[in-house]
Order: sequence, then structure tokens, then C-alpha cells
Amino acid sequence: MKLQAYLLKGKPLTEYVSWSQGEVNGPPFIISNIIEINYQDVSSIINWDNYGYKLKDFNFVRDRIKELTDFIGFNNLSTEEKIISSKYFVVGKSDRDTVLTEEEQYNYWCTLVTESQQSRFNRWEESKKYISYKLTPINSSDLAKSTSELCNDYINYNIITKVKDVISGLFDYLKGEGDYITNGYPSKSYWTQQDQDMIMDILENGEY
Repeated sequence: MKLQAYLLKGKPLTEYVSWSQGEVNGPPFIISNIIEINYQDVSSIINWDNYGYKLKDFNFVRDRIKELTDFIGFNNLSTEEKIISSKYFVVGKSDRDTVLTEEEQYNYWCTLVTESQQSRFNRWEESKKYISYKLTPINSSDLAKSTSELCNDYINYNIITKVKDVISGLFDYLKGEGDYITNGYPSKSYWTQQDQDMIMDILENGEY
């Protein structure tokens, strides 16, 4: 995914100290895999931190920052980029210690816990809206009851898969993996691949 800024007089909005909405013929910033007309790719650790959160949830932005940090390498980042990567906890403790104090790391960790949990809650709410619209009330209730405990573990503790968390989680159930190979969501009479893909896109990628 690319963070794109509107081109105002040939320059992306990120290069302006100030600008008015009246000067922009479209959204100031967009996120897309395709470079749109009148927009420029401004994807960077700094820009994702500054502008991404206005378009997507915390976890989406964190994933983009992690991708860039992993690709560039922590040692090759500027000091500002190192601080951003550290405050999102996409690098290890030894790297974080080079740019943040212990108190700063704790404060950023508290933010991470709160914001990431809110992101998971919002994603689950959006996936519920989607599937409850697609299913009959009876089938919707059945899926809700089947995932009630898994949903709680996902939102509060980020337990998603057996591969990641040792115990099976919500994503295992929805995909029919882990301990739910024979009795997960794909085993239900009301399951469709399209609905599964849509739910997982919301939960995994924050696409809603």
C-alpha cells in the first residue's frame, strides 16, 4: 500500500507548511496500490506517522512502518525515523534503547496497548456488521456464539492463531485452521469463500 499526497502546483502537500482545502481538488491524502492522477507516492516512516493515522487505524499504520523499517534496516534510518520505529515497537529492545529512555518506552507501550486494542475492536465491529448483513439472523447468531470467546481473546489479548500464540485463535476458526480444521467457520452451511475473504481482509488488513 502506498501513501499518496495530492499534488498542488506540482508539489505534494507534504512539502507545504500550510495549504487550504479549497486549493485541493480531491482528498489531501489517499492510500492505494496504484498511483492516482494528481497524486504522488510519499510513503515513508515519517509520513505514515504524520498522515497515515488520519486515513487508517493504528495497527494498519504500524504495519506499514514495520514494513519500511524491515526493508531499510534500523541502522540505516535517520534519528527521527529510529524514534518513530521505536515508539511503534517494530524493533527490538536493544535498538529502542539507543533512542528512547526507559520511561519513554513505557509511555509509548501504554499508547500501543490502548490503540492496538481499539483497532482490533473496530475491525471486529466492522466485520460483524458485514457478516450480519449477509447472513440470516439465525446463522448470524450462530456465528456470533461460536466466536464469542475467541473474539474476546482477539480484542483484549491479540490471540489470533495457533502458529503465533501456541493456542488456536479467532483467525484459525474463521479460516478452518489450527484446532478448527473440521469444525471452524468453513464447516458451516452458511460459509462462503467470499465472505471469509472479506472478513479476514477487515481483521488482518484493516480494510473497511
